[in-house]
Amino acid sequence: KSVAFDTAGRQLAAAAVPNRYETLPGGGAEQDLARTWADTATTLRQLADKVPDLASRAIAVAVTGQGDGT
Repeated sequence: KSVAFDTAGRQLAAAAVPNRYETLPGGGAEQDLARTWADTATTLRQLADKVPDLASRAIAVAVTGQGDGT
């Protein structure tokens, strides 16, 4: 998921694709990080299509993880 906010904290737009992963025996899960990065890039392009001049207006980028990383 990628989300754009203005400097007042209001959400301008969002874009998302399903998180893809493989389930493992015993209940684990595994992600292909190259695929995850490609999905991230896709959402950023989708977001740029929704927010005029997003690249020139962006003043910060934040990245978060998921769960505890296991």
